[in-house]
Amino acid sequence: MKGYSSQSVCSAYRQAPRSVPKTLAIAMLYDEVIKLLGEGSTAFESGEFEVHYDTMQKAVKIIHALDAMLDFEQGKEVAVSLRRYYLSISAQIIRATARRDAPELCIQIQKQLAVMRDSWREISKNENDKAFQEGTVQSAGGPIRDARV
Repeated sequence: MKGYSSQSVCSAYRQAPRSVPKTLAIAMLYDEVIKLLGEGSTAFESGEFEVHYDTMQKAVKIIHALDAMLDFEQGKEVAVSLRRYYLSISAQIIRATARRDAPELCIQIQKQLAVMRDSWREISKNENDKAFQEGTVQSAGGPIRDARV
């Protein structure tokens, strides 16, 4: 996921179900945002402000892509809640891009994202367990990188 355009993130998300469950793909995108926030924080602390800015923008693009994938017909109130959450996270990341306390803000955002990421992992695990019991398990892909905060 080098380019990080909203289109490339959306495309990767659409193709992911071919190899991993959708819920696991979402958790993996959360992992990537958490990783990017860590990289952005490190860049800020070492005075690489352009790298910090670019990295934070990549994180925002992934959040925007997650928001763009919401299905309001099927998801109803959950989709509305997720939209609010994504808008809040996006605003927090943008705020962290322009503030002197960016590293501390990045840690706070990472913690918020880790809670949601863990929820998506649990949903994915439950779906996979259910599919296994029903005999409908498909390839779940390889192990995901652990980006715990």
